[in-house]
Amino acid sequence: MTIQPLEFQRRRTSVRPLIGFVAGYDEDRPFFEKPAELIRGAGANLVMLAHTDDDGMIEEYMNLVDAVVIGGGVEDLSPARYGVAAHEKLGPTDLVRDHFDLAVAKHCLERDMPLLGICRGSQTINVALGGTLCQDLASRDVESGARHHGDWTTLEAFHATPHMHPVLFEAGSTLRSALQSRGEDVCSYHHQAVDALGVDIAVTARAPDGVIEAIESRAHSFIVGVQWHPELAPAAPVNQFLVAELMRHVLARKAAPKRSRARRA
Repeated sequence: MTIQPLEFQRRRTSVRPLIGFVAGYDEDRPFFEKPAELIRGAGANLVMLAHTDDDGMIEEYMNLVDAVVIGGGVEDLSPARYGVAAHEKLGPTDLVRDHFDLAVAKHCLERDMPLLGICRGSQTINVALGGTLCQDLASRDVESGARHHGDWTTLEAFHATPHMHPVLFEAGSTLRSALQSRGEDVCSYHHQAVDALGVDIAVTARAPDGVIEAIESRAHSFIVGVQWHPELAPAAPVNQFLVAELMRHVLARKAAPKRSRARRA
């Protein structure tokens, strides 16, 4: 198979929006294939963005894509990125990916470019806006940790039989009003979560134990993070709504004059 240069792909597929996707490398297949199916099924093309700490290359990526999805990964965000000491239960970290994910998120914030964060991606959005993370849910509450992570020891096992738990949509949130529902069951596999909220971040869903499960920026058109994995339950109403909203904002932004794409005040 011939690999075409990204710019060539961009010109050739310009009728369909191009969404950049970021995920962990150690588990590329489970982290990439399902989100790719979800996004392509919604009418967009998906391109994997390779991690780099080259800021010039990151800007080139951002000039090519119409939106970004930051997915999960086996790595935890380094707590140095949000100004706290490492917890003893902190998982493996990847400083290059931290730099890349946060730089991509900040470009989206500056450009008001649609951004959907999944699992670690949701945490990245919060940290990019000055928030912090709970580094290990089980260290705060053993039962809470088990509810959010399940008892799977590998990602392959989780993808084969996803762990489910309920989330409750916050009163007044877009999720609650659009779906006309108090909540849904979601697929979850995480030991960390959003803690102190970043600037302009609003909580839109929580688990029954209070853990933050979905966030959005009140200062942007579509900067949304969910702690769960929409790609593992694509038929669920909440996940269909999230993808439809992402695409609606992507298409609206593509149709808008460039001067109107700046970050909203």
